[in-house]
Amino acid sequence: MSTYKNARMPMLVVKKNKKTYWFILVLGIYCLLPFLVLSFYTYPQADDFDFAVRDSQNSFWETQVYSYLNWSGRFFGTCLTT
Repeated sequence: MSTYKNARMPMLVVKKNKKTYWFILVLGIYCLLPFLVLSFYTYPQADDFDFAVRDSQNSFWETQVYSYLNWSGRFFGTCLTT
């Protein structure tokens, strides 16, 4: 009897992990849903237009160097905006 019980144990763990996975996935989507809906109502502001002009006039690396030396000193954030 104990052999049969031990043989079923891994199957129960897999089912619990599957339920937990789906619960976390659905919860994550549910939490991101308001941001997705609100993103349809956003409009570019003054700094967005400034970034667009800056990026169209300079190359990627020129923008990185200029922003690092004169604006923020952060590589990753500037990389995301260019």
